[in-house]
Amino acid sequence: ITTSSCPDSRPSTKAQAAGSTPQHLTDGAILVGRPDAKVTLTLYEDFQCPVCQEFEAESGKQIAAWVADGTVKVYYRPIAILDGASSTGYSTRALDAAAALVNSDPAAFQRFHDLLYANQPAEGSSGLTDARLAELAGQEPLMVKPIHGSGARNIFPARTLEQARFFVDYIEEPVMIQ
Repeated sequence: ITTSSCPDSRPSTKAQAAGSTPQHLTDGAILVGRPDAKVTLTLYEDFQCPVCQEFEAESGKQIAAWVADGTVKVYYRPIAILDGASSTGYSTRALDAAAALVNSDPAAFQRFHDLLYANQPAEGSSGLTDARLAELAGQEPLMVKPIHGSGARNIFPARTLEQARFFVDYIEEPVMIQ
């Protein structure tokens, strides 16, 4: 199942510094739900993407219900492909904040994920401040800074970005894999 095209969704081709990979990942993804659930959804999402926000608004409650009843597990593979749509690299900053949260409190990821989409800034804006990202994560600002402040990009495993590039380059649409 695919959603409609996400504007300016080409990944950056700039060299990316190696960064700290978040802890508590399952095969490079953030697992939400029971590991033994029979249905698996894999979601590649950019916290700046308006189409991803639409998808979450339309499908998030149903997916949450399936996760709650043990029917579905979700592998979130957050990506930062829309930095060019922000004057401050918001996609990467939001991804860094998510990584910092997963490192310190993996169970809080879903709440933070939902808050990022509920508070998504307009494309082309500077995005939320680092302090606001930390506030939404329920973390002290210093908990978010170590990853973001390192200059790290692509902090999730390279495989995630490679998979995302496949979908963006060849299918040219954000994808939900069942």
